[in-house]
Amino acid sequence: MKYKTILADPPWKLCTGGSKSLAVHTHYPVQTKDQVIKTMKNWISNYPIASEAHLYLWTVNSYSAGYSRGILDAIDVCEALGFRPITNIAWVKPQSNPTPYGQRATELCLFGAKWRKGFHREVMYKGTNNLECVAQPTLTKSTDWFKESRREHSRKPDSFYQYIESRSKGPYLELYSRTNKKGWTSVGNQTGTWSV
Repeated sequence: MKYKTILADPPWKLCTGGSKSLAVHTHYPVQTKDQVIKTMKNWISNYPIASEAHLYLWTVNSYSAGYSRGILDAIDVCEALGFRPITNIAWVKPQSNPTPYGQRATELCLFGAKWRKGFHREVMYKGTNNLECVAQPTLTKSTDWFKESRREHSRKPDSFYQYIESRSKGPYLELYSRTNKKGWTSVGNQTGTWSV
């Protein structure tokens, strides 16, 4: 079996200005960009990816986050895994966290794709009933943002899984998973922390 859709929420090594409640390393072991690439490539060698696939890669809404270059690092990871960055999907949170640069009320998921030569329009825009095509025919009806409340640290909304399934075909693989979801393969050292 080869996976068509990959979701990943890497434990980015960041700097949060000293707030212990926001410091990610107090919640789980963190990784630099190069470590994320190495880990994800290792997992992909054990869980092969189809030649045509979608990637949903969570990152921080920043270009500089201390040890991380934020969005720029996510682009590097996306490309290192053989995907082309397409767009960002914004999670808009009603509650915000004040920072010196403004209220942090959004989190970004980089959407990337790879496709068979000559079929990029199917994969990025319209989808078909072709079994090799990863895009759902409903892809063009989805928005590039959604609004949901914050939850526990790093926990993403359950509705995001339905969002992905409405846009992209399975089989589905979640890397750095902290959940168990029916119909998905979960990989990581904290799988099962939550159920979807």
